[in-house]
Amino acid sequence: MRGASVVKGDGSALAGGLLATHSGEHFSPERFGMTETVATPLVARPTRPPAPSLKVLILDPQPEGRSLLKAALRGLSFVDSVMERGQHHALVEFLAEHPANLVFVDEDLEDADPYDLVKEIKTNPATARTKVILMSSHLTMESRRRGIEAGILGFMAKPFDIQSLEKAIRDALGKVS
Repeated sequence: MRGASVVKGDGSALAGGLLATHSGEHFSPERFGMTETVATPLVARPTRPPAPSLKVLILDPQPEGRSLLKAALRGLSFVDSVMERGQHHALVEFLAEHPANLVFVDEDLEDADPYDLVKEIKTNPATARTKVILMSSHLTMESRRRGIEAGILGFMAKPFDIQSLEKAIRDALGKVS
């Protein structure tokens, strides 16, 4: 078994410590035997949240949606500030004056194509490094394909929970745009 350790003697106590440290699995071939086998990952990768001081902008035409997301983001220790806008007009100029590391864009913008808007963000030298997450109540393979082509690095279904919010942020920040 790859990555396994064989422990003899008081294996249960040692196995418990190894499991807690490395998120491994415990196998005991004998009910009261002296041999315990513990399988641990070959490379322990602790999950760490993104670094503090993340500046976020929410672009959502629905005030309730902005309010819910803003409250959730403010509860995350690595988010420094949250800005919000209900309208897409002059968004690139706004971002150039008020830089954000991460922008959440709702797919259902009024009078704008979110994919074209993201392309504008990505082609402007002042905002090109901004990471974008697309939010949608109806994410499809087509919306993901179009989003990736436009430069979107993360996707989040609405309604969201805190785990999907954190995953979308990790996905977006972990990719190079």
